[in-house]
Amino acid sequence: MKIAVDLRGLLSGQLTGVGEYAFNLLKAMLEIDPVNHYLIFSSSLKKAALPAEFSNNPRVEHCHFYCPSKLFNFSLKFFNRPRLNRLTGPVEVWWFPNLNFWSLDFGCPVVMTVHDLSFAKLPWAYSAKRQLWHQAINPAKKLRQASAIAAVSQHTKNDLVQTYGLAPVMIEVVYPALPEFNSIDAADVEQDLVLPDKYVLFLGTLEPRKNIESIIRAFAELALPGYSLIIAGGHGWLYQKIYHLAAELKLNNKVKFLGYVTATQKRTLLKKAGLLIWPSFYEGFGLPPMEAMAAGVPVISSANSSLPEVAGDAALLVDPYNIQELKQAISGVLTDDGLRQSLINKGYEQIKKFNWHDSAKKMLKIFESISK
Repeated sequence: MKIAVDLRGLLSGQLTGVGEYAFNLLKAMLEIDPVNHYLIFSSSLKKAALPAEFSNNPRVEHCHFYCPSKLFNFSLKFFNRPRLNRLTGPVEVWWFPNLNFWSLDFGCPVVMTVHDLSFAKLPWAYSAKRQLWHQAINPAKKLRQASAIAAVSQHTKNDLVQTYGLAPVMIEVVYPALPEFNSIDAADVEQDLVLPDKYVLFLGTLEPRKNIESIIRAFAELALPGYSLIIAGGHGWLYQKIYHLAAELKLNNKVKFLGYVTATQKRTLLKKAGLLIWPSFYEGFGLPPMEAMAAGVPVISSANSSLPEVAGDAALLVDPYNIQELKQAISGVLTDDGLRQSLINKGYEQIKKFNWHDSAKKMLKIFESISK
């Protein structure tokens, strides 16, 4: 079987959640599948190199179409051209690891991965430009054209059924897991991070959905002696408001913004953190809480969307809209040694429930079922 994998937009730039999911799941499939061939499809003016584990594999082929991304998407949207399968040649299955523009000849089996429906559930958390992008893709239409759908959590599956009226039988849950390069076996510490002795950590893109402003307000009101707040992640929509709030509350000496961090820097940050604070308003899954659990770091997260499914009883779950709850949780984890150790122990057990090879087996079964 030849499987086409659409990696448009995921081969260049900083790797975040969707890219990590696609790369690690594909890597796991190659490790457990000695038979099938994989065709990586990409398009842009410049061809980006594949990671070594793909480019050095004889069962992986890279097909790149040289065209500006905006022009390519415009043509797919308004002219339904080009047909991707005519650019790549025959394949048995097309896998789209995220929502994107595509056009195929009738009868090409398609698997779509859906990470979350935040664009539908929390439209206020997205810029007008990003909202227009999702409207242009028309997720409802694309999802109904798919032969099967992989949801990254049961919560996302439930959202798909309730929002678009999709049949549950066509949706399989294929969980993410901890990426190998984020495993916390930390002998390799980067020396360019100058960190305070004690700190509370947030990891993730700086954007409204992550609720970082509430973290800053809670931290300011707590006035934890000796503790700093470290916020690590790339700049998203309206990130400036987060910086402005820290300055407004006169926290410039207590809040440290690191920007996007590498996998090794992330390991270093997690090893030394007092806790991970992650009170997002909505998530389809959420890897940072799992990464913290693997590092032996207690987690505070939201009691909403997929996060109780991801964290189980291994995190302190709070109402993300309630700053008082957030303050009490932070204070409790930092001062109650019994609670702290209980969360750490439960975290080590919780992460065992998610495994890339198990997810790869499930994805391969989906491919096989629709290619017959």
